[in-house]
Amino acid sequence: MAAPRGLPISAATLMEGVYRAAGLEMRSSELDQKKLGYFLVDIRSRGAVAAQQRYLALQGEYAFAYDQYLKAQAALQPHQEAAEKLLGQVDDQLRRAMEQAAKYRLENERKKFQRAQEQDEFVASTAHPKYFAIMQGLNETHRQWVDKIIYPFYLMKSQLEESENALWVKHSAMATAQQVNALWTYEGQAVQMQLEMIKDEADHEALRVGSSDRETIVGGGVTD
Repeated sequence: MAAPRGLPISAATLMEGVYRAAGLEMRSSELDQKKLGYFLVDIRSRGAVAAQQRYLALQGEYAFAYDQYLKAQAALQPHQEAAEKLLGQVDDQLRRAMEQAAKYRLENERKKFQRAQEQDEFVASTAHPKYFAIMQGLNETHRQWVDKIIYPFYLMKSQLEESENALWVKHSAMATAQQVNALWTYEGQAVQMQLEMIKDEADHEALRVGSSDRETIVGGGVTD
């Protein structure tokens, strides 16, 4: 059916969808423009309130994520200083070997954690084959450096990256909630303006009809 004149097409489309969902057929005689407009204003007002409530809830979640991010930064700092100091004292070949061993171990630990979550059970600890191969070529001191200094550094660095990603997710969700709130508020105001225009037109028409009736009475007065 054609959109009711005077209201945004989105308003008519939304109302028609509501009626069809209820198994009804919307006819022009079933709902006048004012009722339709007030219905749409109510929907948009509720949507704006819900979006604002979501935004306020996300503020708390964002604050928690930011706190976790700061903690991850603080936890990383001493490990980063120790790793950078150590790696700066060894030759390039040994540095690359220790870095690769630590990265392979981190990769393996991540996969084990993911499998444990998916299977909801403990996954036995098995070393990454490349980590094992590199560690076999290192002496005992270098192996300890990998496990006690280099690997913890990469682990903390990874946790910081995860905290930062979580922080941006919350930030994006907050921005989306604000946009939804603004959209619902704007559309509600647009429909409200249409209702005011309809009211003004109705008032003007009533004045015109009243004036016309008075002119008819005066013009057709009874003479002796």
